[in-house]
Amino acid sequence: MIEETYIAPRAAAPVNHGRTVASWTLVWIVVAGVVIAGIGFAIPHMPVLIAGLVILLAGIVAGLVMRGLGMGQPIEKRTRRDWYQD
Repeated sequence: MIEETYIAPRAAAPVNHGRTVASWTLVWIVVAGVVIAGIGFAIPHMPVLIAGLVILLAGIVAGLVMRGLGMGQPIEKRTRRDWYQD
């Protein structure tokens, strides 16, 4: 039997789960857009459906802009990291 030694990382990566102003803004605007678009789809009324889709897209843009302004997750370089080599 081969005996191997494993070394655990010094610390776990920071966990935020996206709880930022930018993410919550994106979520609630997109939810509102989907609800409005769903209503427009259910009562076949094209202007309401299109309004919901526009609100949905505006929510995505708002979230991206807020992230760019520093209200979201920090943007960092993604590199492959081997936890056992630290």
